[in-house]
Amino acid sequence: MKPTRVCAMLLAILAAASAALTSCSDAADSGTVTTEADGETTAPVTALETTEEDARRAVSDNVPEFDFGGAPFRTITQDSTVNDIWVKEETGDILDDAIYARNRTVEERFNITIPEVLAVPFGEISNYVKKSVNAGDDAYELVIGQMEQSGKDVLGGYFMNWYDLPHINFKQPWYPSTLVEEATVNDKMFIIASDLSLSYILYTYCIYYDKVAASNYDLPDLYQIVDDGKWTVDTMFSLAKDIYTDTDGSNDRSEGDYFGMYASLDGCTVSAYFYGIDQPYASVKNDAVSMDVNSDKTVSALEVFRENFFETDGIWSAKSGVTTQGAANEFITGNYLFAPSIIKYSLYQLRETENEWGILPFPKWDEAQDRYYSAIDAGASVLTVPTTAQNTEMIGAVVEVLSAESWKTVMPTFYDTVMDSKIANDEGTVRMLDTIFDSRVIDFAYLYDGWEGWVFKMQSLLTGTQDFASFYAKEEKRVSKHYEKVLDIFLNDLE
Repeated sequence: MKPTRVCAMLLAILAAASAALTSCSDAADSGTVTTEADGETTAPVTALETTEEDARRAVSDNVPEFDFGGAPFRTITQDSTVNDIWVKEETGDILDDAIYARNRTVEERFNITIPEVLAVPFGEISNYVKKSVNAGDDAYELVIGQMEQSGKDVLGGYFMNWYDLPHINFKQPWYPSTLVEEATVNDKMFIIASDLSLSYILYTYCIYYDKVAASNYDLPDLYQIVDDGKWTVDTMFSLAKDIYTDTDGSNDRSEGDYFGMYASLDGCTVSAYFYGIDQPYASVKNDAVSMDVNSDKTVSALEVFRENFFETDGIWSAKSGVTTQGAANEFITGNYLFAPSIIKYSLYQLRETENEWGILPFPKWDEAQDRYYSAIDAGASVLTVPTTAQNTEMIGAVVEVLSAESWKTVMPTFYDTVMDSKIANDEGTVRMLDTIFDSRVIDFAYLYDGWEGWVFKMQSLLTGTQDFASFYAKEEKRVSKHYEKVLDIFLNDLE
């Protein structure tokens, strides 16, 4: 494994091991190491011998041993993300085989079965869950649903508070810290994400670029620009806006020409730009919803985005009807230098492109911004537990260990084998992937948008002609009412 890939958590483990070897601490005497992640001791770690894989495996999940007597761990998921939880058999596909092995490990440890998942279109999951809960049926241990739909379903009171389930430890590295920090209200969290869900990585936003074209246009080293913290909105637009060639000879800008950037402006991609510049939509402060979107930065960003997306020759903007998959398909035509999409399509569509390509995070607002932020597309799967589920001891233990085993085995397999062999063909690309994954962010406003918040409204604002003040005055009351309903679920006990 490449040394540039060691994450902060693992560096902390190695640093702790090194300190134990060079000091007279109790940990050194006992041969154990205490990590900040769980406050518990792990297996002995030797700094000179530990690899990243060993360090991951050394992190204890702290779940006791159980025998659940062959009980089934029943799940339902959206049909687009089945292998988040279930793979039928080993096929030789390295990633699927890692997921299969993870499940077998957990089955054997707890004497459970993980039967074939019920996979349905994401919009139908609600019907199954509502029918089951309303009937009082204990039908599913875990619901692996689409983010927007799950956020909407919370309003029905169908899901348990994850903090009430035993063995779940949100301080562990297999849970995204931003989700825990931004979406916990009143010691409650009804929706979570973890490394159990591969889609939480696959649906991360990024910017693809054509390395051959970048060289032909004498662009600077883009990876170095990212490393230096200078990959900003202005930098990206300045590189793209003047690159245009009338390749189809029509004497008019058309989709068959060559452009500096292809911009799909669907709701989630537009939101990725705003989250990228550290402009959240809403948050909970002092048990009330704060409309963070109402800011000077939003007004300034709207002006910059409109000017570049719609008033420059070098950027072709699709205002609607083009998804992240469509953007990836456009990029592989070879007609664009930059294109925003999600990581998922680097494993599929982009493997078909002839030119060597690279990957970048979404840009910052300016160099003063403390870090990059990478949004997650709403198509990603999130985890919920129906209120009628009975075996909470098993649910907590299994979810925690599935998540831990994913972090320890599935994610390294994804990162090393899939990424390195299929897209990450140099150390720079590996660094970019580190930056993107380390900067993933999701918060209360996005998670509980439910198609009623700002995510898709910001799309219509950007692609329309209204000024922000007028738009906000028109929409604020309805959006606030929606989020207040969600907040009520957190602040009040459900009957």
